[in-house]
Amino acid sequence: MYARLLLSSVAVASLVSMTFRTVQAQSYSDVILSGSPLFYWNFNEPGDLDPALDLVGSEAGDNLLPEGNATRVASTSTAGGLSLGRAASFDGTQFSKFFSGALAPATNPDAWALEMWIRPQGPDPGDRFDYLLEARGAGSNAPGIIFDYGTNDRVELFRAGARTAGAGPLLVNDAWSHIVIGYYGAANDRIDFYLDGAAVGSVTGFSQDAPFGTDAIAVGNSVPGNADFDHFNGQIDELAVYDLTGQSVSAITGKLAALATHRAVAQPGLPGDANKDGAVNGLDFELISNNLFTTQSPGSGGDLDLNAIVNFADFRLWKNAAPAEIAAQYAIPEPAGAVLLVLAGLALVRSRRVA
Repeated sequence: MYARLLLSSVAVASLVSMTFRTVQAQSYSDVILSGSPLFYWNFNEPGDLDPALDLVGSEAGDNLLPEGNATRVASTSTAGGLSLGRAASFDGTQFSKFFSGALAPATNPDAWALEMWIRPQGPDPGDRFDYLLEARGAGSNAPGIIFDYGTNDRVELFRAGARTAGAGPLLVNDAWSHIVIGYYGAANDRIDFYLDGAAVGSVTGFSQDAPFGTDAIAVGNSVPGNADFDHFNGQIDELAVYDLTGQSVSAITGKLAALATHRAVAQPGLPGDANKDGAVNGLDFELISNNLFTTQSPGSGGDLDLNAIVNFADFRLWKNAAPAEIAAQYAIPEPAGAVLLVLAGLALVRSRRVA
């Protein structure tokens, strides 16, 4: 009992140190950036033809310039009700893409992950042979992320003549999907796919190494843009690339699973509205209380600051947002009080042992 209480006091003290670091609700972009991407473009710039800024670094070459008829549209909402702001939009013509030929990193990540939201526009013409994205290194696709090659409506990884074929996720026209693709590096030759939070396919023994090229990148097309194919018709949003070079297989698998949870990030919505019913009241307080110190999908179950754990910071966000007359009806637990409670229990056990 003594050992358990001691561990509890240490755990509470650790939670105390964490809970006051963030007391403002995060945006979806904050959630992405907390995963330390190598590049991240959210396409939320106000002008339809503004460059898409890389939100990670400050190198001008990491920003994507719209070419052809590439523009932006309001992304509307995902099936889960998440509003993504604005999205890159492509009309399926030859030179429409967001492009950079001067990405800053000097080396190509050997192992990497990519995530994005995507919405193909119908009707389905049959074979589309669309490039959702092409990265280039040493003059070739490294890799190409292609869609609907051979009327299969799937997302595939393409590299130097090798394709993942039917292993990738199947997309639905005119609906937003969240995809994650992970390449485990040349030593493993493994590629995993996630669709809307779930693992949907894995390829091992891929015949071509597929480091992520950083010489150039085209989004919504291939780098050259073929007149007869390659050009995507639809929207792409919240595109992030992660360098996983040197990580173990288990670490990469864990990272991919964590990125897949971004599909379930709940819309922050009304500050303090933990249960998303459009009002800040005692029901929100009760939800936070019931789930205190539990892990949740970011933004759900009482997690107001989108850090995937319900803790004292969420109580504070609720209190700051709740009407004064409602907040006054509830005793907000404070970390110091929780620590004292644990220490009091510890002292009681010690006194009994002495007696």
